[in-house]
Amino acid sequence: LEMIRFRKPEQTAVFEKKQLPCLVNNISYSGAKVTTMNADFQTGKRICIMYSFMNPIEQIPVTGIIRNCMIKTISGNVIISILSIEYEEPPFTYKTRMDKFIEELKKAEKKV
Repeated sequence: LEMIRFRKPEQTAVFEKKQLPCLVNNISYSGAKVTTMNADFQTGKRICIMYSFMNPIEQIPVTGIIRNCMIKTISGNVIISILSIEYEEPPFTYKTRMDKFIEELKKAEKKV
């Protein structure tokens, strides 16, 4: 999380006009896997993840299609959804962020 420079661990998913907090489990150039607190998702539907970054501070909306949805119940009555999202056309600013993230990972790997 530190290397990707999210402003905070929680990001925002926008689905059918609802803003939902979400955690990013996995991220790449072409998609992401996120966990959120809703269960009304359907594969094939469009979703937008609002990534909030620091250094420089910017918010980048990335739209994608839900390719897979796994629903789990945790601690008795809390329902979460784990979504696999395939991006439609990520903006250039997002691709630039991913390039920097990968550079940071390579530098960290060399130090180990």
